[in-house]
This record gives sequence, C-alpha cells and structure tokens, in this order.
Amino acid sequence: MSVPQTMQDWSFNEKMLMRREQKERIGRAAAAMVNAGDVIILDSGTTVVHMARSLSPELLTSGDVTVITSSIPIVRELGPWKGVHLISLGGVYLPQQEVVVGPQSVANLAELHADKMFLGADGLSLEVGATTRTVLDAEVDRASAKASDQVIGLIDSSKIGRRGLATVVPLSEIDVLITDDAAPADFVAKARDLGLEVRVV
Repeated sequence: MSVPQTMQDWSFNEKMLMRREQKERIGRAAAAMVNAGDVIILDSGTTVVHMARSLSPELLTSGDVTVITSSIPIVRELGPWKGVHLISLGGVYLPQQEVVVGPQSVANLAELHADKMFLGADGLSLEVGATTRTVLDAEVDRASAKASDQVIGLIDSSKIGRRGLATVVPLSEIDVLITDDAAPADFVAKARDLGLEVRVV
C-alpha cells in the first residue's frame, strides 16, 4: 500500500500540475492587472508562475515593467525577455520550493518599493489570513507585502479554509483576492463584508 504524500513531499513541478486549469485562469486575471510602468513583486507560489506566463508579450517587450522575485522558476520564465527589468533577490536556496529566502532576501526588500505584490499561499482563512508552510517563506512574503502599495492574493479554492504553519499577512492586509469559481460562497461573502475585493474567475 502506498503512503499518501503530504504537501511537504510534493515537488514544485508536481504542484505546478495540480489544479492547473484553475491556476491558469487566476494567473490570466492577475496578469491583466499589470500595467506599463509598474514595479511588481512576484512571490514563489505556483499560481504566481502561471501568472508570469500570462503576461502579455507587448508588456514583456516594452522595457517598461520591473519584476522583483525570489522565485527561481519566475527568473527562468521572465529572464529571456529583454524588455523586463528583472531583480532577483539574494538568499539561501531551498531546492524543494525553488526559492531563495533568509536575511539577505529580507534586507534586499527593505531597500525596494513596488506598486503591486502578487501573493500565493498554502492556506487562507478569515481568522489568520494567508499562510504558508515554512517560516522562511513567510518572512520573505511579509517583507514583500510591506514593500508594496497593493497586495493581490492569487489563491485557488482548494487553499481556502486551510492553515499553513506561518501567517504571511492577515486578511485585512490583502487588497484583492483572485480565486476560482469553486470558492465557498460563504467565505467569499464574509470576506467581501470585511472589505476585501474578491474576484472569482
């Protein structure tokens, strides 16, 4: 009998394939929010990678968008586009998540400013907000949110009601949530009552 895998066991590539259709829809909706001249932070979540893949070629060749990230897959995705000003954060590399984290990443972010941060999460609840499964990821994401004017959550419905180990930001610090059409209606209604803009795609 095989032993069921936990989220901790899944590789980044395996997670990229999970709920792919929903993540692609969320990614396209998020990519449409990026304008010429924007400075954006893209975190290390798989849905955010789908967003990076959905950015328009016109924007990516314009020479008028700046992307800050700790995600190695996003560096690989956007690095070939010569029109993107790409800033890769320094830090300690975590191969399972394909991300860099740690004091260097946080220190880099303290010196930067972004218009928008696009945030993935392992869990989202009304009580504790957006959460992730490692403290190191959470530290970098918190610093990213602090450096940004607007925080946009890209969180598919399977994460709603779940809690990771560490809180990134409470719900009150997320400006826009983009999720898929399987999101629980009661959660969406309560989140909107709390002032969160929820976009269901």
